[in-house]
Amino acid sequence: MRAAVLAYEGCLTSVVSGLVDTFALATVASRRLRPTSPTPFATTLVTSSDRAVVGSGGFVIQPEARLRDALRHDVVLVPPMGADIDEVLTREARLVGWLGKAAARVPLICSVCTGAFLLAEAGPSAAP
Repeated sequence: MRAAVLAYEGCLTSVVSGLVDTFALATVASRRLRPTSPTPFATTLVTSSDRAVVGSGGFVIQPEARLRDALRHDVVLVPPMGADIDEVLTREARLVGWLGKAAARVPLICSVCTGAFLLAEAGPSAAP
């Protein structure tokens, strides 16, 4: 499974790193249980701007790939906002548009907590 973890200005960096850590730990556990199996989880950090973003608390998040590369993943994960919801929705209009279009190409798009507002803003095809 390939998971793209999105990051955007003002997102909760603890959740971004927590998602990456969770998949890494699941991979370690899987390798212990099934040493000959292929790596079950691979995560890629992508940002809404394709450049480094500053998350909550001033932490800088460097992308590993471009936003368009997330279209080749099995799941896209949207972290929660660490800033005012209306401000983030306005500032991240490009990401909202991308999420709306990506819903037709990515098997699963999901969010953590207030990341759901980005999915809802993207429209019914992106929001469950």
